[in-house]
Amino acid sequence: MKNIRVKNKLICVFISLLLIIIAFIGGQGFSPAFADSSANNSILTDLQKDSNFNIYNYLDNSNDFNVQIIQVAESKQGGLYVYTYQPCQKTTYLFATKISMSLTDKMGGVLDPETELTDKDKPDLYDLKCVGINGVFGKYLVQDFRVTAEATRYYNIATIYRKYLDGIDKKPEGDNTTQGKGCTVGQLWEVTGSGKSINYDMTLRETIKIDNQYISFLRYSDGFQFDGTKNTDVHFYAFSTSNEIDNLRSADMVFYTTAYKQLAGQAADCEPPVKHTVTLYGEECSNDGSGWGGKKYTWDVLSSTKDFIANAEKQGFAFDASKRAKILENDWIINFYNTKHTTDAGGKDVLITAFIPFGWIWTIVNACTTSGEYVSDVALLRLEYDYGGKVYNVGVVGDIGTGDPNPVNAAFDFFAYIWNCIVKTFKGTATAWEIFVAVSVIVVCLVLIGLLLKALSLFIPFLVPVWEKLWYVVTLPFTGIKALINKIRGE
Repeated sequence: MKNIRVKNKLICVFISLLLIIIAFIGGQGFSPAFADSSANNSILTDLQKDSNFNIYNYLDNSNDFNVQIIQVAESKQGGLYVYTYQPCQKTTYLFATKISMSLTDKMGGVLDPETELTDKDKPDLYDLKCVGINGVFGKYLVQDFRVTAEATRYYNIATIYRKYLDGIDKKPEGDNTTQGKGCTVGQLWEVTGSGKSINYDMTLRETIKIDNQYISFLRYSDGFQFDGTKNTDVHFYAFSTSNEIDNLRSADMVFYTTAYKQLAGQAADCEPPVKHTVTLYGEECSNDGSGWGGKKYTWDVLSSTKDFIANAEKQGFAFDASKRAKILENDWIINFYNTKHTTDAGGKDVLITAFIPFGWIWTIVNACTTSGEYVSDVALLRLEYDYGGKVYNVGVVGDIGTGDPNPVNAAFDFFAYIWNCIVKTFKGTATAWEIFVAVSVIVVCLVLIGLLLKALSLFIPFLVPVWEKLWYVVTLPFTGIKALINKIRGE
């Protein structure tokens, strides 16, 4: 009997252990992938270290989709954490993804006009890693960031971004897409001390909120050149805000570029994305425009949308009507980056076709091959501007977006372009390229008419003399060229 009781106890212990294991495994299946229970518990523990923290001030609200920063903390390992209040978290799961932050106290209000901003004064975009979620609270680690050993550290946070919520957030303009929704922070955290004696002091800072934004690009022709047919793509960020602005002084932006090469009908061959963080000022830029058929344009990097449109149209640029209207829905425009768009077919292919047997095959391939750069994940981080005799330097609250895949140029009307070249040639106002196009088209048309008359003369005899005279006119320039070559050879 004793052996039986021992055996039963062992069986009970085994079953208990098995149930514990099953319960543990099953419980793991319902936990968020990015968080564990200890991380969840530590969020409240960390927040309650602040004597001013009151959990009852942070109620759940299913209609509030903002993410708010309520605390920052430096870790012993040199990392930086941000703690968030996400009111709708219990009904709509949110993920904060990035923050816009500078490391001095210069951003967030009126700036002395004599102050020169350094790179440290300018914000950058940092990725966030979610450490845990507990109710309406979140804890995130700032990626690729190390706390410095300075006695006073500044964390000047303008914006925190979360994932875009389709059906809840405002739809972007045109064919734009949104990668991150910006939520206002406007907090300057001043941190002093080290070790167990660290003090955190927060003051509110001014930000500027973007009410509307539209991202796209213009394509200016650089013309037909020896190594390809080239264009300059001028990427812009048009925006409007409720803040009054007299003049833009400078802007900080971040975006990614992806170089690509593509054969028509096939997927593009892309290189890894490259991050760009740039500071822009109000200088004038221009494209190359030196090739056959190209044209040189000039534009200002920082401008009002009205001046930008007027300047481009004054130089002969034609906008797509609907995209022109979208630009003018905004007040200001920043032309933040220029890329090259190239079709491989160029002057070299004329030589290949002329002198290499079956070289025309290679020319066709080159004519179907394009290369350039995609621009994506564009964000405006800081604006410096004039208003009312004062200079403001503030962080920007906007969205991270990617622009239209097609330029804002008007659709190319081939026949209208040809007719325009012919008209300008006879008026004496055409460029060398336009004269070449006009003469080539006229010659081709005369040859086609001549061939048609030749075919008709087989059935209508009286057209024979008409065809012969027309053919004489068409071939006269070539006959003269041939005679000149023969004369040169004779000499």
